[in-house]
Amino acid sequence: MIKRGQCFNISLNGKRPLWGYFLLVTDQGEEFIVKRNSKIPFDKYRKVYQTNHSFKDQIFSKKAPANIYSLIGVPLGLLLARTFIKILPMDLFFGKANLDLNVREGAINVFLFLFAVMITLWLVAIARYVQLKRFVKKNEAELVFVGQIKPVEYLQKTANGIEVW
Repeated sequence: MIKRGQCFNISLNGKRPLWGYFLLVTDQGEEFIVKRNSKIPFDKYRKVYQTNHSFKDQIFSKKAPANIYSLIGVPLGLLLARTFIKILPMDLFFGKANLDLNVREGAINVFLFLFAVMITLWLVAIARYVQLKRFVKKNEAELVFVGQIKPVEYLQKTANGIEVW
């Protein structure tokens, strides 16, 4: 049973943090990797892993660097979206337009959108796990699921006093 510890972001390449996981170092010095794929602060149990590889060298304390690709990508994406709207028919991606207010058609469109979002988030979670697993395997260690943990405190407190996970 873990009573107290300190949480850290980890980085596998030293350049950016590994999103979806953080390192929990207990007061006794034990290290645990805790899965955290969402920052929504709801009361839930989180999966805990342990490995014989020390992640203390992978602690990421710097601020994440500015992503130059997002500065270029947002205007480019807006421009491309406007171009694709003119070229491609809208019902190709989103289904038939619901201009006559057909409730069934609207519900199906919303359901398909939510299903696509859920599948995307699930695939992102799998990709993060595979990335962590590869790093551990590359360091000739093994990642072992040890149980679940329910945090009793927020992960961090921002400068303006807001507590976030």
